Amino acid sequence: SLRFYQLGNNYKNKVEHIGIKESIDLESPLIF
Repeated sequence: SLRFYQLGNNYKNKVEHIGIKESIDLESPLIF
């Protein structure tokens, strides 16, 4: 699935999932 992260002050509320939704740990570092 594709994940789009809109980084910002409220990035935790702006994570969009395209395809299969999976649980992700937003506290872990994001790897680009």
